[in-house]
Amino acid sequence: MAALWIFAVLAVLLLLLCLIRVGVLVRFGNELIVTVRLGVFRFQVFPEKKRAKEKQKPKRKPPQKGRNKRFQSRRFPMCARRRVSCGPA
Repeated sequence: MAALWIFAVLAVLLLLLCLIRVGVLVRFGNELIVTVRLGVFRFQVFPEKKRAKEKQKPKRKPPQKGRNKRFQSRRFPMCARRRVSCGPA
């Protein structure tokens, strides 16, 4: 009986999938534009829409040896700083 319910749900999902309107629109002239329609949604595939460039954060320099030892110790797990075993050894 459970297999029959699973089959019925899959059949209904397949039927609904077949009813979705799918299309591709290709326009060319001065430039090529490819648009895909999936149901009520429309996606421009080519050319990709230009996104605003994110501001690049300045790269942080790694700490130099001998300076700011408190920041260098943060690289290791807590147990390494306390000289305690971190796990099975």
